[in-house]
Amino acid sequence: MQINFSAYNILSALIPGFVILFLLFHFEYIRFEKEYMIPYTAVAFIIGYFVNTLSSWLEGLLYITWGGKPSDALLSGKSIWKVQFYAHKEVREKLNTESTNIDPTNDELFQIAQRYASGNSKVNALQNSYAFSRVMLTTIVICFVLVVYHYHANIKIIFGGLVLLSVAWLRCKQMGYYFVREVLNQYLNQGNSQD
Repeated sequence: MQINFSAYNILSALIPGFVILFLLFHFEYIRFEKEYMIPYTAVAFIIGYFVNTLSSWLEGLLYITWGGKPSDALLSGKSIWKVQFYAHKEVREKLNTESTNIDPTNDELFQIAQRYASGNSKVNALQNSYAFSRVMLTTIVICFVLVVYHYHANIKIIFGGLVLLSVAWLRCKQMGYYFVREVLNQYLNQGNSQD
């Protein structure tokens, strides 16, 4: 049996894993020993794997903080800073014709669009970027909690952490919107090429 790991699989586990492991060394939860670099790499990968899983489970909570799903927003004509989608009426009309329901939900419409966009390299790259942004945001939240626990009296560190957390939150939101916009654009492009 052969297991293939993509660069995304490795980086999305190792980077957050090593960041958290570094903090565990810094706060002396674990003692650092140079000769254990290979086991530390394995531990970092395992930590990152679970952070990745946690970030996936927390996606619904992210949607609440974003004011809803990116697919709902873009299909309804709402955009965010740096990510606009102007063809929402056109894409809704086309997607509605492909649904068997009289009043399909945005989730159903987006799933129809995803079927057309699956396999597209740009869509896949943006989906990986979104997932990586989500993992990094979760990593920063975990690190922020650890840092605040140890430096709860240091306002500068807490403020810096809040700024970093805000930037990661916004970037994750943007990447989610970029991914959804590309799926919808790919659907429109394929639909127009068939007309």
